[in-house]
Amino acid sequence: MSMKVIVENHVPFIKGRLEPFAEVLYLPCEEITPEAVASADALVVRTRTRCDNALLSGSRCRFIGTATIGTDHIDLPYCLSRGIEVANAPGCNAPAVAQWVHSTIARFMQARGLSDCSQLTLGIVGVGHVGSIVERWARSLGFRVLLCDPPRARQEGTEGFVSLDVIAAEAHIITFHTPLTRSGNDATYHLCDDAFTSSLRHCLLLLNSARGEITHTGSLLRALDSGTIGDVAIDCWENEPAISPGLLARAFVATPHIAGYSAEGKQRATAMVLDAMSRHFGWDIAIDRPDAPTPGAPIVTQPLIAASYDPLADTALLRHNPTQFEALRNGYALRSEVHTPCACVFGASSAHIDPVFTQAAFSLGAALADAGVECVNGAGREGIMRAVSDGILSRGGRVTGIIPRFMVDRGWCYDRLSDTIVTPDMESRKALMERRSDCIVAMPGGCGTLEELLQAITRRQLGLYDGEIVIFNVDGYFNPLLTMLNSCIERHFMHPSHRALWQVATTVAEVVQYATARHSTPTIASKYQ
Repeated sequence: MSMKVIVENHVPFIKGRLEPFAEVLYLPCEEITPEAVASADALVVRTRTRCDNALLSGSRCRFIGTATIGTDHIDLPYCLSRGIEVANAPGCNAPAVAQWVHSTIARFMQARGLSDCSQLTLGIVGVGHVGSIVERWARSLGFRVLLCDPPRARQEGTEGFVSLDVIAAEAHIITFHTPLTRSGNDATYHLCDDAFTSSLRHCLLLLNSARGEITHTGSLLRALDSGTIGDVAIDCWENEPAISPGLLARAFVATPHIAGYSAEGKQRATAMVLDAMSRHFGWDIAIDRPDAPTPGAPIVTQPLIAASYDPLADTALLRHNPTQFEALRNGYALRSEVHTPCACVFGASSAHIDPVFTQAAFSLGAALADAGVECVNGAGREGIMRAVSDGILSRGGRVTGIIPRFMVDRGWCYDRLSDTIVTPDMESRKALMERRSDCIVAMPGGCGTLEELLQAITRRQLGLYDGEIVIFNVDGYFNPLLTMLNSCIERHFMHPSHRALWQVATTVAEVVQYATARHSTPTIASKYQ
């Protein structure tokens, strides 16, 4: 008997992966019926497919994979009693949901004329995969943060956690990140009800990107009317897709359950389900190793988060098409998660250079950290390398040093870096520095720096590196090299279009602008033309 798998047709990044092992049917949610499932050995679904006795009775299904974090659409006790393995994707889209939360907060603050995060208290209810990222980013942005997670508090101790009453009394912004549970001491169904909203004291904004039934729609509307809540931001709604028109009209942000809809999150979810299927059935499905749960961007700023996603645009679409909730959700153009830009800085490791260069390097490091740019460099403990690192660390930024083993053995490695990666040789060092960077900045240096810079330019010319290359021409140091490069062009050793392979900066501000701006790969003519 051949294997048969039914896949909900809106699960992305899966077509072609299962076909070598089974007959695969891609069906819309409404067509995943008991009749269709009867002959299926496995299901791959999302939250709209209810997997319970009504669907599964009489089927031969032995595996259900849900490409989602939650499992409240699956009757887990029933599946356990039937010997059906259930696999979900915990943490797969946590950075995307955190992006939705912080992008919403950033736009709310801008709209209300609030600029100082340190004057606001953020209450996080549920501190799992999503809540932990929301917390880390909030602390880095300067918010006072309160955490409410009774299960974690019982397991880990109460230090660092507060009650829901404290959240209600002290938080200016409250965001929910709990699972949906309907019974027990930690039931979250209608956690935000009249009793909770009437106890709020300072709530300017309340967000729900967890499960719709955590917040009671009527309670939210009454709280908005009474002023105990200033604004709400809703991604997860009661009674989806039949959402409340009143709440849709009143919400500051209103999106169609897409907070977690990043391309990276969907790729992780599918990979996690396929990985579980491989183990269950003994298949060798071709997938990239899932990187979930993932911690999200290591460094964020409010401008970086706000630039990465605009929830107000999705709000306008939903308000214009309120009856198209499912279509907007299923047809959503997956966005990219917040990405911390990373600059690779080349420069001298000499201790005997003019202070004008080390001062510029320190200033650059500090400015990169202030702009939310992560840095990699050669881990040197002297000269420009150390000055850049010191500048970054002085502002609480992050710098990773990449250094070959023989340099460590000779004592050349700076020991204050955020992280140090030791490579076997120089070539693997340069390759790793390039892979980790979105942009390369060349500061003054000797033969090693010049070799690294020219190799980077060559690789960008060949299409092997797509980041920006910035020559930081401190005190005119690179003038002879720039003259030489122009000579190469004038004498036809290089095409005039090759000038676009690099940018020249003379100030720290210019370097930071190049390191943080989105750029397009230049159109480069072949040298044979």
